Amino acid sequence: ACVYDISRQAYWRRAPAWAHGTRLQNHCSAPESRRDPWDAAKAGHWDSALAKDTALRAAVTRALRCEVAVEDGDDAAVLLWDCEKFFDTLKLRRVIALATTTGSSKRLLALGLIVHTAMRRLRVLGHASEMIACPESVIAGCGQAMTWARMQLYDELEATCLVWPSAGPESFVDDMAQPCTGPTAEAERTLVRAAIHLHRGIEAAGYKVSHKSALVPSTSPAAQRAHKALRDEGLLVKLVKGEGD
Repeated sequence: ACVYDISRQAYWRRAPAWAHGTRLQNHCSAPESRRDPWDAAKAGHWDSALAKDTALRAAVTRALRCEVAVEDGDDAAVLLWDCEKFFDTLKLRRVIALATTTGSSKRLLALGLIVHTAMRRLRVLGHASEMIACPESVIAGCGQAMTWARMQLYDELEATCLVWPSAGPESFVDDMAQPCTGPTAEAERTLVRAAIHLHRGIEAAGYKVSHKSALVPSTSPAAQRAHKALRDEGLLVKLVKGEGD
């Protein structure tokens, strides 16, 4: 309905698809006052991508937190989540349902749907394909896709942070991490419970957790015990030396 309402205006009817893409890009890179109001009102404290941060800075901050905990005599473990085909899993029907009930801008939603469902070409080494219809595929590099991803995961990430604040997940778009510090037994128990809850929520949102998900570092007793406990629960994650391995 929102697409129909906005398309009734003559200006929108005669504008080519590439022009809509330019306008959407301008909105996504505009000052915060012109962006989707949902990002400012509801996006969680756990999302470091909102603070104009970088994935590297988020990882360094997380590593520093763990190093400080170890220096204080505690244990530290981090569960790094990886989802398969993250943006391909964003279903537009669910995006529309969420956006229209969360206070998201209907105009931006309509504009985004026009762009994301438009015909596309693949270009490789100067060669272009025929036009391809992609009615359900989201363009991963689009800033609006990040907002849609936050909407789908918001409830589960926020609930995990509230129930297990010491093992609350951190998110940078599609990169999620669960750092947990404290005495070994307590850190292992908290991380396992929080991880099981978050895993169920991620899959309930329609995403598939990849076998590349990993616990770090392998030298941490808490990580070793959590690795065994999670495997006993059927959650297969790797145990690796450090982030990036």
